[in-house]
Amino acid sequence: MEKHIGIKFGIGKKQLIYFLVLSLVPLLIGGIISFTITKNQLEESTKVHLSDLARDCGRKISYYISPHYQSTKLLSQADVFKGSDTYAKQKYIEDAIEAYPFYDAITVIDLDGTITACTRKELIGDSRADRTWFQETVQCKQGCIAPLDAYRAETSGWKMVIGFNSPIRDESNREVIGVLTTRISMDHIIERVQTLYERTVSGNHAYLLNKRGEILAGPDENEFLAAHRLIEFPVVRDLLAGKTGITEYKDDRGEDVISARYALKGDGDFDGWGWGIIVTVPVSEAFKAAFIIRNTMIVLVLVIAFLVTVFAAFISKGFSRPIKEVSESALRISNGDLKPIKIKYSLKDEIGDLVVSFNKMTEDLHATTVSRDSLAKEIIERKRAEAALRESEEKFRILSEQSLLGIIIIQDGLIKYANEAFSKIVEYSIEEILDWKLDDFIKAVHPDDQSLVMEHAQNKQEGDEFVVNHYPIRMVTKSGAVKWIETYTKTIMYNNRKADMTTIIDFTEKKKSEEKSKLQQQQLIQSERLASLGVLVAGVAHEINNPNHTIMSNTNRVREAWKSIAPILRDYYEENGDFIIGGFNYTEMREEMPIYLEGISDGSKRIDSIVNNLKNYARQEDYDITKDINMNLVVNSAITLSSNYIRKAAKNFNVEFEKNIPQIKGNFQRLEQVIINLIQNSCQALSNREKALFVKTSYNKFKQRIEVNIRDEGVGISPENVSRVKDPFFTTKRNSGGTGLGLSISSTIIEDHHGTLNIKSKPGKGTTVTITLPVIEDNTITEELE
Repeated sequence: MEKHIGIKFGIGKKQLIYFLVLSLVPLLIGGIISFTITKNQLEESTKVHLSDLARDCGRKISYYISPHYQSTKLLSQADVFKGSDTYAKQKYIEDAIEAYPFYDAITVIDLDGTITACTRKELIGDSRADRTWFQETVQCKQGCIAPLDAYRAETSGWKMVIGFNSPIRDESNREVIGVLTTRISMDHIIERVQTLYERTVSGNHAYLLNKRGEILAGPDENEFLAAHRLIEFPVVRDLLAGKTGITEYKDDRGEDVISARYALKGDGDFDGWGWGIIVTVPVSEAFKAAFIIRNTMIVLVLVIAFLVTVFAAFISKGFSRPIKEVSESALRISNGDLKPIKIKYSLKDEIGDLVVSFNKMTEDLHATTVSRDSLAKEIIERKRAEAALRESEEKFRILSEQSLLGIIIIQDGLIKYANEAFSKIVEYSIEEILDWKLDDFIKAVHPDDQSLVMEHAQNKQEGDEFVVNHYPIRMVTKSGAVKWIETYTKTIMYNNRKADMTTIIDFTEKKKSEEKSKLQQQQLIQSERLASLGVLVAGVAHEINNPNHTIMSNTNRVREAWKSIAPILRDYYEENGDFIIGGFNYTEMREEMPIYLEGISDGSKRIDSIVNNLKNYARQEDYDITKDINMNLVVNSAITLSSNYIRKAAKNFNVEFEKNIPQIKGNFQRLEQVIINLIQNSCQALSNREKALFVKTSYNKFKQRIEVNIRDEGVGISPENVSRVKDPFFTTKRNSGGTGLGLSISSTIIEDHHGTLNIKSKPGKGTTVTITLPVIEDNTITEELE
């Protein structure tokens, strides 16, 4: 008995030592290593992070300032500044500040220093002759810009601005005749520096300094608006000397800090102006995570040591005896003795479970008289079954991986398997797909089809025997593309449990072909309708032309007759006084008759113009897009044909044609069809006749393209529909007879002409449609609108 107690005590003591060594030594080693590595990594990462932040901010400031040199230089070369028309100069700089919103102010100064034009009109007439920057700009070499370092502008509400001054030269580009100044707000630069403060840990500082050591921007608005001087700090002196790098030092509060400094290098004409960026962070904040790890490890070691001691003493009390008995009984059973043995153990723990299971096993072995041979046979059969299952799973895997159909297996609401074909369809990797829940799969379905998928899934879970196991849906791939797929779902056994195997067929190309075929069929129907309309219009135009030519001819005869009668009537009036002609006094009639005759003649000419345009619009021609076309004439003809439609829709209709517009290659009738369709759409979008409609043609010399803009102040288009309005058969006017083909066909016609049709719209604000078409090189128009 004493020997047994001695053995038990020895195991417990060894157990305590083992537990302490195995738990505390790795923890201590790991804690020390973690603290050291974390501290070193935090130090390096902090330095790299601060340096990257300063460098990134400095480069972005340089990229922001550099283009303004060129933009100011280009503005100063405008022809309008070489003349003496101050109104034209004022109009030009006002247009420029609208086109370039980053300008805070633009000013034109003559050679005497007097402001002749300014976007801040209250300054016109003031003198800048005594300003140093004005004298320096006048002496600038050709093509140079005289920059003006950051300062607070009174005219901008004492906001920080930077200036760019360029000399204005005469037409020979030799003599300076004035100065153009532009002022750029520093709000963007200040926000960029403040972003540094937000992207670093708390307790940091980020400043932008000029070459005099004055703070231009910092994290606290009230502080950086005041000019602080930090020139006495060594790190600032290094920065102003153009030195970029990392420094550790004590700040004015005696706190250890890490500081990254970056001297702006400049870009293009911008040489950096001696500006620099400083980003600092306290060491205590930078290494906070390492200090937390150190303190946590100390507490953890003490707690674990205490718990290990307590649990080692408790566990060692009762586990050695039952384990020994189980071991001896197992050895006996292995020798063929199947008599049941009852091992006693009262604790409910893992050893207790082992004892209970072992006792039950010996009882079952005895009750069923299972021999060692039968057990061996059962093991062999089980291994055969497992091998067959592995072989079956391998065959399924091979077939699935080589299949062109997408296959996924969903079990317990999770995707347990996905093949390579499904991965290619949805453009997600298999590793990403295997993390999906059923909700993640539904999110990849097109929003318009998600309710359908959820409904089928719910019906299947509820055991609906009539649920449809295959149906078409749309899926949105990882890149955002929409694909049409057909799904087939079947319940299978997977890992000995029920699961749903879904087979997926991608028929996107087939769907596109069907839609294209349907669009072509609709276009054919539309062409046949237009052909029938052309025959009808040609007949009606012929019938109108005959009486109209009679009116035009007779009007000229009546005008000649009136000229012959007028002297006789005048003589009669002088002898007898006023008299009645056609219900009017002669004195009224002699004034009104020429006006009446001119009105009849103008109306007849208008009828003749409309009839000719109708004939041209209805004329059946081959779809030849190689003819020389003047877009001004196309747009004017379309407006004439739509004039009645426009008058009913809008009181305020504005048309602007650019003169001397180059020609394009195209088909007059097809382009006219597009403009008519767009004008009608704009008219339909106007909620009342007080809203305006604008049509404008222009020529973009830089892009060598003709632009046609059709803008309305209508109800607009919702953002989710803007990208779909050019899709075949998509329409928001289905109830009012819309077919969804107008914009689709118009877009196709413009693409056939190698152009683009872009739509921009805001709900409640209106819609702008812009058509761009390439011009004919080295060619100008041969005819203009009268």
